[in-house]
Amino acid sequence: MIREKKRYLRVKLNGEEKFTKEKANALIHSAVLDFLGEKGASVAGISIKEYREERQLAIVKCSLSSYPEVLSALSLKRFYCGKSVLLRVEKASGVLAKL
Repeated sequence: MIREKKRYLRVKLNGEEKFTKEKANALIHSAVLDFLGEKGASVAGISIKEYREERQLAIVKCSLSSYPEVLSALSLKRFYCGKSVLLRVEKASGVLAKL
C-alpha cells in the first residue's frame, strides 16, 4: 500500500473576536464539513498540527488529493456562531518546516 502525500497549510483566522485553540479547531473542521460533507471531510483527512493563539495562525494538514477542495472550503467560510469570520490560506507546502 502506498502512503498518500500530505499538504500543510498556514491559515490566518480573522474574526470579530480572538479564537481559542478549541474554537479554531471547531471552525476549521466546520468549514470543511459544511463544504465537503462527511465523506469528503474524511477523505481530506484534516488535522490541526499547531495553533498560535497570539497571532491567530493555524497549521492544517490535509491530503494532497483533496487540497483544492480544502482550499475552497476554507476560503468560502464566512460565518461561524452568528459572527463573521475570514479564513485566509497564507502559504501551502509539502514540508512542515517550510511554513
